[in-house]
Amino acid sequence: MKANGVPPFFIKKLKYLEMKKRYVTPKTSSLLLVICLALSFGSCNSQQRKVDNSSPTQLELSNSVTRDIPKFFQGEKWNRYFADMQSSLNLHSLRNGVEGWQIRLWIAHAVYDYKDSAQLIIFKKEDGIIRGILYTYIVQNEPLRDTSSIRTAGKFTALLPKSDWASVVDSLERLSVFTLPDYTKIKGYYLATDSFGIVIEVAKGNTYRIYEYPDYEQHVDTLPEAQKLLQILKLIEREFGIDVTY
Repeated sequence: MKANGVPPFFIKKLKYLEMKKRYVTPKTSSLLLVICLALSFGSCNSQQRKVDNSSPTQLELSNSVTRDIPKFFQGEKWNRYFADMQSSLNLHSLRNGVEGWQIRLWIAHAVYDYKDSAQLIIFKKEDGIIRGILYTYIVQNEPLRDTSSIRTAGKFTALLPKSDWASVVDSLERLSVFTLPDYTKIKGYYLATDSFGIVIEVAKGNTYRIYEYPDYEQHVDTLPEAQKLLQILKLIEREFGIDVTY
């Protein structure tokens, strides 16, 4: 057991020297004090190195993720609802980053309401392999306040492009799917009453973003961001032969 980082046998030695002070010269006493201080400092540095070289905790890993989350998606009510929604679909959150990358397009009313047909389109790259999935589902019940009670019913379909994954991903990147701003940051983006639209999540390595485009159709002729979103949806329809609900 060490006291303040000094080995026990040195403490005993100092006590012994205190008792025998008359036999110890000032020079010898000073030398022993320097040695003890040096050992104490070295012990502290060694302990510090052990701490610094330890593996990061899960909290530290989570805090290392760069997140871009608009104000609405920071609310407690939304986060509770969205976490329950993902759990009902057996999906993990993207907020702590991913290996590779992933895109999720939450389309139509179920993101906002219940008992409406909805689609979730997922593209992801893991272990060097790109996959696509379409979830078509309905939220069967109205979530109760402060209660996790979301139930969904539906099916999922694997998506394979008509061309190839490389060209699809290249097109999605050129259409800025990873970097489009949230509608709240776009000048001239106005909403109608009870607006519905699309929520998009993107994660790449240790970065995460979520953004929304409600009523984007009314802006496709005036705002380039809305036009890019429309092109993204048309690309998906063309490549995968599905009708996107928008």
